[in-house]
Formats: sequence, structure tokens, C-alpha cells
Amino acid sequence: MKLSDLKEGMSIHLDAGFTCIKEGNYPVHETKSGDFYIRCADGKHFLDSQEDENGELVGISYVPE
Repeated sequence: MKLSDLKEGMSIHLDAGFTCIKEGNYPVHETKSGDFYIRCADGKHFLDSQEDENGELVGISYVPE
């Protein structure tokens, strides 16, 4: 899954590798400037920080609706 695949309100699955949030499904939120994040124990976890060198989101997968 790539950052460009994200849309506000869609559900994503996070694996157990996050320190600020438990593994599970979460809704995606978008700032007014177009940055995507999930709510976490620290407030907001911005998803652009999860991109690898190929543009794939690490530890995140799509949850079909």
C-alpha cells in the first residue's frame, strides 16, 4: 500500500511494530494541508513517516470495506 492510496475515512490495519498504538484497524484522518495520520497515544501519527524507499507504507495494510 502506498501513501497515494490513502483517503480520509478509509480503514487501515497497523501491525504490532508501532510504539504509540496497538495492532488493529484504524480510520485514516487528513489535515487541511493534505497530510494523512491516525490518532495515537501521542496525538497524531503521520503516515508519511512509514514510507520505505519504494514508496510503500511499512507496517500498514488496506482493510477492504
